[in-house]
Amino acid sequence: MQRMQDDRILRIPSPLLPFQTSSTPTQQQQYWLTRPGSLTEALRQLGQFSLIVVYEGAVEAGPEDAQLLGVEEKATLWVRDVLMCVDDQPFVYAHSVAPLGATDEHQAWAALRYQGQQPLATLLYHDAAIKRLPFFWQPVQCPPSVRQEAPFYKNGAPLWARHSCFTREEQPLVIAEVFLETFW
Repeated sequence: MQRMQDDRILRIPSPLLPFQTSSTPTQQQQYWLTRPGSLTEALRQLGQFSLIVVYEGAVEAGPEDAQLLGVEEKATLWVRDVLMCVDDQPFVYAHSVAPLGATDEHQAWAALRYQGQQPLATLLYHDAAIKRLPFFWQPVQCPPSVRQEAPFYKNGAPLWARHSCFTREEQPLVIAEVFLETFW
């Protein structure tokens, strides 16, 4: 994470930085990368679920997030990064990002600013106005925030990640989920 010199905002690297590899996901990995529905609910079936908020706030859009949201690079976004844990083990690093204006009061994603320790599943899967677009998945580098928060990561092999866009009132919310080594 990089602090801006002025008091404005931070720039957080996207967790979707490609890892150049010829490997393909195993059948089990492909299942999880394309599994529909709430990942939170699926993780709860594996053990005691908990969530650690790594960062939440306004950031400057980097190239990856800007492209996913269809906004200008350096636009101001609202980001929420969390570690999703099962039995106190980090399993998934989730990066949620929306245009800042879409999170203002009375806007499509206003509730995003008030999730606290609650998973986004409580927001996303109980509102018929929210639509989810298809998943995209790829091997990625270990996100810098994961290396800071989860020093157990060996940082040699690619991690598998998926992302999809949710829309509400024509406003996008992109959620990227990186499956950590401990998940497999």
